[in-house]
Amino acid sequence: MRVGAAPERLRLFFALWPAEDTRRSLAHAARGLRGLPGRAVPPANYHLTLAFLSDVAPEHLTALRGLGNRLTLPAFTLTLDRWGRFPGPAVLWLGPSAVPPALMAFEQALWAGLAPLGFRRDHPQFVPHVTLRRRAGGSEPGHPAPVVRWRVGSWALVRSTRDTGASTYTPECAWPAVPISAAPPDLPAAGLPDS
Repeated sequence: MRVGAAPERLRLFFALWPAEDTRRSLAHAARGLRGLPGRAVPPANYHLTLAFLSDVAPEHLTALRGLGNRLTLPAFTLTLDRWGRFPGPAVLWLGPSAVPPALMAFEQALWAGLAPLGFRRDHPQFVPHVTLRRRAGGSEPGHPAPVVRWRVGSWALVRSTRDTGASTYTPECAWPAVPISAAPPDLPAAGLPDS
């Protein structure tokens, strides 16, 4: 870094982070998109974004880690069973036709914790999904979506870096999902500590 240069900002997001068996199931589902325009997302990059933070100053990392330490994600199963497409960024994704209440509650609790830190939503509506193909144009899969059952076991604060045009996603820190019966009594499920 040059003397006097501003510190490099970090491109960060919070996400559900799949285990290897779920990544394999998602990769199998993505094979059904072969032949369509665009570029396949590498299985190592599969995730479900909870909150995209964009470019963050490094000094915010401590507060973001602290927020993660205060939140409790209850363990649940997410059934990904429908194709979707965002026309603007031209991505194809696999998502749930029914969103578990635990996921909706956790996403809302996360944003409730992020707002006092100065972060704002970039989209008004939460559309849970796993992106499988980028730059797909207007293409649509010509067959029904497979069913991927994801036993959600962890979530993470993830850093996105670009090297030779491709993005790599690396967890900065991760937290386990906990069975509802194991949640501490002073932490509401999918919420912040009572205060």
